[in-house]
Amino acid sequence: MLQDKVPEVGDFYGGGVVFYIFQSGDLGYVTGETHGIICAIVDQSSGIQWFNGTYIRMYNSVAIGVGKTNTGKIITNQGEGSYAATACTGYNYGGYVDWFLPSRYELEQIYVNKETINTTATENGGQDLTNSNYWSSSDSAQSTAILVNINTGAYSNASKSGTYRVRAVRYF
Repeated sequence: MLQDKVPEVGDFYGGGVVFYIFQSGDLGYVTGETHGIICAIVDQSSGIQWFNGTYIRMYNSVAIGVGKTNTGKIITNQGEGSYAATACTGYNYGGYVDWFLPSRYELEQIYVNKETINTTATENGGQDLTNSNYWSSSDSAQSTAILVNINTGAYSNASKSGTYRVRAVRYF
């Protein structure tokens, strides 16, 4: 009996590029099953604010497996509008509509696998990640949130009113 191939890092799968497989201890890890995170093949914005005008500290986590929860908290607190979280949740590709803004550690894994993501994305009609700062869904204070520089992997805090790039992810 033939079985479906188990997704691996670098595979074009579920509307994007698999860049992380959950490991024991990660939120979303299930013993005996393969689950992970998929990166969109294009940026959802080349410059957008993190917030929708209201400075609120949300204490969003930085961990792997919490980006979707963080994104939901942001939208609940910020409402409708055009900002980083809604740019991700509004993305629809490959029939998938469950995209979200990655947490800091999820975004750091995008940095770790940048070359693999870029290769697979461009092979499938997408674009390379730029060597720029990208918003995470993790906030750091009432008026700041965490960016990850995709060129260096370094994170920093920036005003939620600043405009930076966004690349959506989804879980499988």
